Amino acid sequence: MPLVGHQHQIDILELTDKGDGKGRLFDRPLFVEGLLPGEQALVELTEVKPNYLHGKLVEPDPGEDPGHRCAGDG
Repeated sequence: MPLVGHQHQIDILELTDKGDGKGRLFDRPLFVEGLLPGEQALVELTEVKPNYLHGKLVEPDPGEDPGHRCAGDG
């Protein structure tokens, strides 16, 4: 059962129209700002609704280069 404040490792499958990463957890869509398709991350649930979940990034995939997120900025 998903609970606010619990952390889960997720895979991001696609982007939403708003640019949020979208994965699945407990057979519900999970939306996380700042993640891209193909990324894995530790996410903390911030909102639990009957049909969807929202989360925030706790920790990126350990194999990820932390500098790649800023490469396109500026």
